[in-house]
Amino acid sequence: MNWSTPVRTAAVACLTAALLCSTAALETQAREATLRYAGTTRDGLLAIDSNGSHVLAGGFGGGLLESTDAGQSWADQPVLDARSSILGLALGRETSLAVGQGGRAWRRDGDEAWEPMSMPSQERWLNVDLIDDGLAVAVGGFGALAVSKDHGRTWTPVSLDWSAMLDEWYEPHLYDVRIRNGVVTVVGEFGLVLRSSDNGASWQGVSYGDESFFALHLGDDGKGYAVGQDGYIAMTQDGGASWESCQFRGDSNLFGVSASGSRVVAVGMRRILVSDDHCDSFQPVGSEAQRRGWWQAATFDEGKGEFLVVGSGARILSIDRQ
Repeated sequence: MNWSTPVRTAAVACLTAALLCSTAALETQAREATLRYAGTTRDGLLAIDSNGSHVLAGGFGGGLLESTDAGQSWADQPVLDARSSILGLALGRETSLAVGQGGRAWRRDGDEAWEPMSMPSQERWLNVDLIDDGLAVAVGGFGALAVSKDHGRTWTPVSLDWSAMLDEWYEPHLYDVRIRNGVVTVVGEFGLVLRSSDNGASWQGVSYGDESFFALHLGDDGKGYAVGQDGYIAMTQDGGASWESCQFRGDSNLFGVSASGSRVVAVGMRRILVSDDHCDSFQPVGSEAQRRGWWQAATFDEGKGEFLVVGSGARILSIDRQ
């Protein structure tokens, strides 16, 4: 496998590290956000996905929230498994998928009850994506990678020779996955970007460095963003085949990203950031009280034309697209 020049080199830090330094890189005038839902200080939401006006959010202890009005109101759903937090969600037209700790995962057809999926690894599954033709891809800890071609009913493990790929004797965590325009893109530890154009049968390495990518957004137009360690943000304009650093440079880990048009929303440790120019400049979003704690994931809700972000305290905020 031929690797391109590493995305960038920096000190390695874990996903949960809180690097809370100065915010001189951010403009002082914060944009407003609207609180849509809040739980208790012991609650936390770790994943969110939307399809039209239908939105799912999940997190600690198998908790799940659902909205059918574009995030304006939320209803508690039955706990999937109190032993396992929900770490990733994929909301398709007819099928919904959820993945989490301890190799646990679930699927639902339409409005039927959620049912467990049999996954090929007991590693934590960190995220999942699904498209309408039935292709689904799940990624997780220590190189866990699995493909389904029947909307998550059955899964096949993908085994990669990591020592040959990386010239290192370890299995990198794979944090996020997106399927767009017939290509599967995975991001992970140490700036890793993998792509497959044959439904996961073979994989090409795009980049590899030291700084982890924790979240990925790819649009149908080929533009996309990856965010991660130490506030690093990278952009692609060709569907993930090549990446370039954005001008913004933060100071704390970013865990989630979403985009619509030229607007990009990135979230992380005490950070909710928005850019109106793809990623050349960012502003903080919300009041200081709203930015306290951590924010884990973001999605663009086409039903209302808003971004929704989730995080500590089971808070859900909406941010206007305009």
